[in-house]
Amino acid sequence: MTSKFGAVYIAFIIIGQLSITSIIPVAISIRDMYYRHATAGMLSSRSVMFGLLAAELPFIAVISIAFPTIFVNLVGLPIDELQADRFLRGFGVYLFFGLNTAIYSYIGQMFCFLVPGQGTAIVLANIFIGLNNAYSGFIATPALLTKNIFFAAQYWFVPGHYVYEGMVTSLFARDYTRNVTIARTSAAFSELNCVADASGSCVVSVNDYLEFYFDGMWSLDSFYFNIGILLVWSI
Repeated sequence: MTSKFGAVYIAFIIIGQLSITSIIPVAISIRDMYYRHATAGMLSSRSVMFGLLAAELPFIAVISIAFPTIFVNLVGLPIDELQADRFLRGFGVYLFFGLNTAIYSYIGQMFCFLVPGQGTAIVLANIFIGLNNAYSGFIATPALLTKNIFFAAQYWFVPGHYVYEGMVTSLFARDYTRNVTIARTSAAFSELNCVADASGSCVVSVNDYLEFYFDGMWSLDSFYFNIGILLVWSI
Protein backbone atom coordinates (compact mmCIF):
# COMPACT_ATOMS: atom_id res chain seq x y z
CA MET A 1 0.00 0.00 0.00
CA THR A 2 2.87 2.34 0.74
CA SER A 3 4.02 1.90 -2.85
CA LYS A 4 0.65 3.21 -4.06
CA PHE A 5 0.98 6.25 -1.82
CA GLY A 6 4.46 6.71 -3.26
CA ALA A 7 3.21 6.39 -6.83
CA VAL A 8 0.69 9.19 -6.26
CA TYR A 9 3.42 11.36 -4.76
CA ILE A 10 5.90 10.72 -7.58
CA ALA A 11 3.23 11.34 -10.22
CA PHE A 12 2.28 14.87 -9.25
CA ILE A 13 5.84 15.84 -8.23
CA ILE A 14 7.41 14.75 -11.54
CA ILE A 15 4.73 16.35 -13.72
CA GLY A 16 5.00 19.52 -11.63
CA GLN A 17 8.77 19.62 -12.09
CA LEU A 18 8.41 19.14 -15.84
CA SER A 19 5.84 21.93 -15.98
CA ILE A 20 7.92 24.50 -14.14
CA THR A 21 11.25 23.70 -15.79
CA SER A 22 9.82 23.60 -19.31
CA ILE A 23 7.93 26.87 -18.98
CA ILE A 24 10.88 28.99 -17.79
CA PRO A 25 12.82 29.23 -21.10
CA VAL A 26 9.58 29.93 -22.98
CA ALA A 27 8.45 32.58 -20.47
CA ILE A 28 11.85 34.31 -20.60
CA SER A 29 11.69 34.60 -24.39
CA ILE A 30 8.08 35.86 -24.22
CA ARG A 31 9.06 38.39 -21.57
CA ASP A 32 11.94 39.77 -23.66
CA MET A 33 9.72 39.93 -26.73
CA TYR A 34 7.04 41.77 -24.74
CA TYR A 35 9.47 44.44 -23.51
CA ARG A 36 10.64 45.14 -27.08
CA HIS A 37 7.15 45.35 -28.50
CA ALA A 38 5.70 47.25 -25.54
CA THR A 39 8.41 49.88 -25.89
CA ALA A 40 7.38 50.31 -29.52
CA GLY A 41 3.73 50.55 -28.50
CA MET A 42 2.83 47.39 -30.41
CA LEU A 43 1.79 45.07 -27.54
CA SER A 44 -0.01 45.34 -24.21
CA SER A 45 0.38 43.22 -21.09
CA ARG A 46 -3.23 42.09 -21.46
CA SER A 47 -2.48 40.65 -24.89
CA VAL A 48 0.42 38.65 -23.48
CA MET A 49 -1.73 37.37 -20.63
CA PHE A 50 -4.51 36.14 -22.92
CA GLY A 51 -1.95 34.66 -25.31
CA LEU A 52 -0.34 32.65 -22.52
CA LEU A 53 -3.71 31.44 -21.29
CA ALA A 54 -4.79 30.39 -24.78
CA ALA A 55 -1.56 28.47 -25.30
CA GLU A 56 -1.31 26.92 -21.86
CA LEU A 57 -4.82 25.89 -20.86
CA PRO A 58 -5.07 23.16 -23.55
CA PHE A 59 -1.71 21.76 -22.40
CA ILE A 60 -2.84 21.69 -18.77
CA ALA A 61 -6.16 20.09 -19.76
CA VAL A 62 -4.50 17.32 -21.78
CA ILE A 63 -1.99 16.51 -19.03
CA SER A 64 -4.72 16.59 -16.38
CA ILE A 65 -6.83 14.09 -18.31
CA ALA A 66 -4.23 11.75 -19.79
CA PHE A 67 -2.13 10.90 -16.75
CA PRO A 68 -4.85 10.48 -14.07
CA THR A 69 -6.93 8.33 -16.45
CA ILE A 70 -4.20 5.71 -16.48
CA PHE A 71 -3.61 5.99 -12.75
CA VAL A 72 -7.27 5.80 -11.68
CA ASN A 73 -7.83 2.73 -13.87
CA LEU A 74 -4.81 0.99 -12.35
CA VAL A 75 -5.56 1.85 -8.71
CA GLY A 76 -9.34 1.88 -8.83
CA LEU A 77 -11.86 3.51 -6.51
CA PRO A 78 -13.83 2.03 -3.57
CA ILE A 79 -16.55 -0.21 -4.98
CA ASP A 80 -19.19 0.35 -2.31
CA GLU A 81 -19.60 4.05 -3.06
CA LEU A 82 -22.71 5.51 -4.63
CA GLN A 83 -22.20 6.34 -8.30
CA ALA A 84 -22.27 10.07 -7.54
CA ASP A 85 -19.64 9.64 -4.82
CA ARG A 86 -17.42 7.61 -7.12
CA PHE A 87 -17.73 10.32 -9.77
CA LEU A 88 -16.77 13.00 -7.22
CA ARG A 89 -13.73 10.99 -6.13
CA GLY A 90 -12.59 10.45 -9.70
CA PHE A 91 -13.22 14.07 -10.61
CA GLY A 92 -11.23 15.11 -7.54
CA VAL A 93 -8.17 13.20 -8.74
CA TYR A 94 -8.32 14.93 -12.13
CA LEU A 95 -8.92 18.32 -10.54
CA PHE A 96 -6.11 18.10 -8.00
CA PHE A 97 -3.69 16.89 -10.66
CA GLY A 98 -4.71 19.69 -13.01
CA LEU A 99 -4.42 22.38 -10.35
CA ASN A 100 -0.97 21.06 -9.46
CA THR A 101 0.17 21.27 -13.09
CA ALA A 102 -1.26 24.78 -13.42
CA ILE A 103 0.33 26.04 -10.20
CA TYR A 104 3.81 24.82 -11.14
CA SER A 105 3.49 26.42 -14.56
CA TYR A 106 2.17 29.73 -13.22
CA ILE A 107 4.82 29.88 -10.48
CA GLY A 108 7.52 29.35 -13.11
CA GLN A 109 6.15 32.23 -15.14
CA MET A 110 5.97 34.43 -12.06
CA PHE A 111 9.64 33.80 -11.30
CA CYS A 112 10.56 34.75 -14.87
CA PHE A 113 8.81 38.11 -14.57
CA LEU A 114 10.18 38.82 -11.10
CA VAL A 115 13.91 38.32 -11.69
CA PRO A 116 16.16 39.53 -14.52
CA GLY A 117 17.79 36.29 -15.68
CA GLN A 118 16.85 32.72 -16.52
CA GLY A 119 19.45 31.33 -14.12
CA THR A 120 17.91 33.09 -11.13
CA ALA A 121 14.44 31.93 -12.14
CA ILE A 122 15.69 28.33 -12.28
CA VAL A 123 17.20 28.67 -8.80
CA LEU A 124 13.88 29.91 -7.42
CA ALA A 125 12.06 27.11 -9.22
CA ASN A 126 14.38 24.54 -7.66
CA ILE A 127 13.67 25.96 -4.21
CA PHE A 128 9.93 25.72 -4.90
CA ILE A 129 10.32 22.13 -6.12
CA GLY A 130 12.39 21.20 -3.07
CA LEU A 131 9.82 22.62 -0.65
CA ASN A 132 7.05 20.63 -2.29
CA ASN A 133 9.17 17.48 -2.35
CA ALA A 134 9.98 17.70 1.35
CA TYR A 135 6.74 19.03 2.83
CA SER A 136 3.97 17.34 0.87
CA GLY A 137 3.52 14.67 3.53
CA PHE A 138 5.07 11.52 2.04
CA ILE A 139 8.79 11.73 2.85
CA ALA A 140 7.93 12.98 6.34
CA THR A 141 4.45 12.32 7.69
CA PRO A 142 2.06 15.14 8.69
CA ALA A 143 2.46 14.46 12.43
CA LEU A 144 6.25 14.68 12.14
CA LEU A 145 6.12 17.89 10.12
CA THR A 146 3.73 19.63 12.50
CA LYS A 147 5.78 18.96 15.65
CA ASN A 148 8.01 21.96 14.94
CA ILE A 149 6.64 25.40 14.03
CA PHE A 150 9.38 25.90 11.39
CA PHE A 151 8.45 22.70 9.55
CA ALA A 152 4.72 23.17 10.22
CA ALA A 153 4.73 26.61 8.58
CA GLN A 154 6.17 25.15 5.38
CA TYR A 155 3.88 22.11 5.51
CA TRP A 156 0.78 24.32 5.66
CA PHE A 157 2.20 26.72 3.05
CA VAL A 158 3.28 24.53 0.13
CA PRO A 159 0.60 23.59 -2.41
CA GLY A 160 2.01 20.06 -2.70
CA HIS A 161 0.53 19.22 0.70
CA TYR A 162 -3.00 20.02 -0.50
CA VAL A 163 -2.53 18.30 -3.85
CA TYR A 164 -1.22 15.14 -2.23
CA GLU A 165 -3.83 15.03 0.51
CA GLY A 166 -6.59 15.62 -2.02
CA MET A 167 -5.42 12.88 -4.40
CA VAL A 168 -4.67 10.28 -1.73
CA THR A 169 -7.93 10.74 0.15
CA SER A 170 -9.94 10.79 -3.08
CA LEU A 171 -8.45 7.43 -4.03
CA PHE A 172 -8.24 5.62 -0.69
CA ALA A 173 -10.13 7.34 2.18
CA ARG A 174 -13.26 5.56 3.51
CA ASP A 175 -12.32 2.48 1.51
CA TYR A 176 -13.48 -0.51 3.55
CA THR A 177 -13.83 -2.89 0.61
CA ARG A 178 -10.14 -3.38 -0.18
CA ASN A 179 -7.63 -4.73 2.27
CA VAL A 180 -3.96 -4.41 3.14
CA THR A 181 -1.87 -7.23 4.59
CA ILE A 182 0.26 -6.10 7.52
CA ALA A 183 3.40 -8.08 8.41
CA ARG A 184 4.20 -8.65 12.08
CA THR A 185 7.47 -6.71 11.63
CA SER A 186 5.63 -3.59 10.43
CA ALA A 187 5.14 -0.63 12.75
CA ALA A 188 1.50 -0.65 11.68
CA PHE A 189 0.99 -4.08 13.24
CA SER A 190 0.97 -2.80 16.81
CA GLU A 191 -0.48 0.62 16.01
CA LEU A 192 -3.54 -0.97 14.40
CA ASN A 193 -3.91 -3.58 17.19
CA CYS A 194 -3.48 -6.39 14.71
CA VAL A 195 -4.10 -10.02 15.62
CA ALA A 196 -1.84 -12.34 13.67
CA ASP A 197 -3.33 -15.10 11.56
CA ALA A 198 -1.70 -18.42 10.72
CA SER A 199 0.78 -16.72 8.40
CA GLY A 200 1.92 -14.27 11.09
CA SER A 201 0.28 -11.25 9.47
CA CYS A 202 -3.09 -9.51 9.65
CA VAL A 203 -5.47 -7.84 7.26
CA VAL A 204 -6.86 -4.29 7.66
CA SER A 205 -8.90 -2.04 5.41
CA VAL A 206 -7.29 0.48 3.10
CA ASN A 207 -8.91 3.28 5.10
CA ASP A 208 -7.38 2.01 8.36
CA TYR A 209 -3.94 1.87 6.81
CA LEU A 210 -4.31 5.37 5.32
CA GLU A 211 -5.25 6.76 8.73
CA PHE A 212 -2.23 5.04 10.27
CA TYR A 213 0.21 6.21 7.60
CA PHE A 214 -0.90 9.83 7.65
CA ASP A 215 -1.37 9.95 11.42
CA GLY A 216 -5.16 10.34 11.19
CA MET A 217 -4.70 13.93 9.97
CA TRP A 218 -5.96 13.48 6.40
CA SER A 219 -9.54 12.69 5.39
CA LEU A 220 -12.15 13.37 2.75
CA ASP A 221 -13.59 16.03 5.04
CA SER A 222 -10.87 18.39 3.75
CA PHE A 223 -11.79 17.80 0.08
CA TYR A 224 -13.28 21.24 -0.61
CA PHE A 225 -10.84 23.04 1.67
CA ASN A 226 -7.92 21.60 -0.32
CA ILE A 227 -9.53 22.67 -3.59
CA GLY A 228 -10.06 26.18 -2.23
CA ILE A 229 -6.42 26.56 -1.17
CA LEU A 230 -5.19 25.37 -4.56
CA LEU A 231 -7.52 27.74 -6.41
CA VAL A 232 -6.05 30.61 -4.36
CA TRP A 233 -2.56 29.45 -5.36
CA SER A 234 -3.64 29.34 -9.02
CA ILE A 235 -5.10 32.83 -8.93
